[in-house]
Amino acid sequence: LWLWAADERGEPLVLRGHTSSVTAVRADAAGSRLLTAAYEDPNPRLWQLGDDPQVRRGHDGLIERIAWDRGGARLLSAAGDGTVRLWPREGGPPQVLRRHREDSAVVAAWRPDGAVVATAGSDGAARLWRVDGPEPALLAGLVEHVPEDSEAPALRDVAWSPAGDLLALAGDDGAVRLWTIAADGAPTEPARVSLGTGPIELVRFAPAGARLACAGADGDAGLIALAAGRAGAPARLGGHAA
Repeated sequence: LWLWAADERGEPLVLRGHTSSVTAVRADAAGSRLLTAAYEDPNPRLWQLGDDPQVRRGHDGLIERIAWDRGGARLLSAAGDGTVRLWPREGGPPQVLRRHREDSAVVAAWRPDGAVVATAGSDGAARLWRVDGPEPALLAGLVEHVPEDSEAPALRDVAWSPAGDLLALAGDDGAVRLWTIAADGAPTEPARVSLGTGPIELVRFAPAGARLACAGADGDAGLIALAAGRAGAPARLGGHAA
């Protein structure tokens, strides 16, 4: 991993440790530490710039998602072993969120206040967890455990609105499911917005929370207008090839 000064002067700082292609890099709020993940490497790394990385070991599958909480005190890793791990920045054992199938690829996202984590997986299940106590507590099953022979769509991405009151799930069936989530974690029935027939790979809220962007594996992309928790029809954005 190479880090360049913003003015592009001087030599880059080279961070070595992963043995395969780096797939994700996340800086903490202060910009002094980096969290990284790599292809075919189940161990995320935490870098204090200029020092050797801290290797966070425990996953048995490839890393699907890494993220800091807003304050930078904890970091999240979600993997293809069906688990999400919440690590203290300064070290120590993680909190482990289970309940997905062991062979499922899991993604996860912090609610902006850091008190709740949403998880979603290729097993079609999605859940909310309270994580601001000494042990994680399951708040709600948005989509409960799905049998292996079920035709329920796999879930590929999850995102919170900036206010933390909406949660978007991206599915293999070409649809985005939008949940309204109360402050205590209680969900309402979701709105379903279809973008197309291909899997939805990515969902992201605009900074003001008034729009939701989504992108599909078939090259389709769309913008969904949001008002009072209601979703409009997506405005399709063309130009990409699958």
